[in-house]
Amino acid sequence: MHKRRSYASILLACVVICASACATRDSRTRVVRNYIDELLVHQRWQEWDAMMGEHLSYNGVPFGRDAFQAVARFLHSTFGDVSVTVEQQLVDGPWVVTRVTVRGHQTGNFLNVPPHNQLIRFRATLMDRLDGGRVVEMWHEYAYWDALLQVAQP
Repeated sequence: MHKRRSYASILLACVVICASACATRDSRTRVVRNYIDELLVHQRWQEWDAMMGEHLSYNGVPFGRDAFQAVARFLHSTFGDVSVTVEQQLVDGPWVVTRVTVRGHQTGNFLNVPPHNQLIRFRATLMDRLDGGRVVEMWHEYAYWDALLQVAQP
């Protein structure tokens, strides 16, 4: 009887630890999904402080807010109806890696190619480090080459 209680206690502890890890993983991926939707897609900059750390860096640049906003403005000035689909997310400690597909009709110049109003689709990989439930470091790679190949076709 005593051994069964010990095994039951160990099993319960494992379940609690796993549930806690899943909740942490889910909360981290949710923060990233939220900033993609609220900031990158809808440009609701009043939501910034709820998701981003005070001293955020973006691709090694210490002024992360300015750099991230510049990317968002570029996407919206080039592709009038930007949408972002999250394809996959992986969590490793404080890091969340997100693979996305960006879509939009080219309504502005893209790398000196005039707009053709065609639907453009390209991928991006976002690596975000979170601390205290907020993003404090971003490393984003957009596959602009794929987009350029699409807009350069007659």
